Amino acid sequence: MDYGVPDRVEDVEAYLRVHGHGGDPHPRDVAYLRHRYKCIWGGSPPCNFSREIERALAIELAQRYGDRYRLALGARYWQPFIADTMAQFQRAGLSRVLCVPIFPHASWMETRAYARAVFKANEQLDPPLVVDFIASWHALPEYIATFARNVRAALAEFPAEEQNQVVGIFTAHSLPQPAHKHSDPYEEQLLQTSEEVVGQARLRRWRFAFLNTKEKGVWLEPDIVDSLHTLHVHGVRHVLFVPIGSPYDEPEVLYEVDVVATDVARALGMTARRAALPNADPDFISGLARLIHAHASSFDGPNTHANAIALSMLNDQ
Repeated sequence: MDYGVPDRVEDVEAYLRVHGHGGDPHPRDVAYLRHRYKCIWGGSPPCNFSREIERALAIELAQRYGDRYRLALGARYWQPFIADTMAQFQRAGLSRVLCVPIFPHASWMETRAYARAVFKANEQLDPPLVVDFIASWHALPEYIATFARNVRAALAEFPAEEQNQVVGIFTAHSLPQPAHKHSDPYEEQLLQTSEEVVGQARLRRWRFAFLNTKEKGVWLEPDIVDSLHTLHVHGVRHVLFVPIGSPYDEPEVLYEVDVVATDVARALGMTARRAALPNADPDFISGLARLIHAHASSFDGPNTHANAIALSMLNDQ
């Protein structure tokens, strides 16, 4: 399951209408999102990386387990929608679905939104599917190993005499504070994944910062731009961005990191690079296939295992 983004710059207005539950988007919002697309790609994206992951994972599952699994992408805010994918499964005669968010870290806000979309769609099916839900997979060894390898490769692009001076800035989407409960696993999981990658990559210095903290309201901090200014004051001149919360090249990373943060770093006289994201890396895809098979093989019912986390988030008020 993915958040969903429009495939073409021409679809931005329709996408924002879906995101706003049918209301007409403000022209300012349409112009801003189109501007982001043009800054990133010069127009429409060259490919949909979540689709690339879907294709690679379907091949991996088929090679390992034959026809045991049928894989399809479902998104909250763009085609193919979660409800359409579940209806497709039901029409095909399937009775059980394992839902896996494409983002590895669980949060009360986002994970509950995915769970609600799934269970709302399931209520419309007759008969409904038996639903299992992997709430998070932030400790997946192959995800961590792929990121660590990419961090080492990016670090090697700095001159040898500068590598010990590089500060890694690990990043993820921020969340609004009112939605961030005291028991929310989001920050803890992000830090756990980051620490594992730091250890495997042998990165000497690092810190964590959030993207998009300047929206209305109070959001999780520190902000990535504020962090760059702080590091500059303390004499840091070389930074390596590591978007640990994003498994693929999604628009927020490509804009907030590759455009905004990189421009700020360069304006401050810093050398800035970014670690590659896993995307459809074979080792990462292999890990996802293993994860799916392990959960599917141990499933005892709709209220057990990792599904309980999503259900508790769904029921929590």
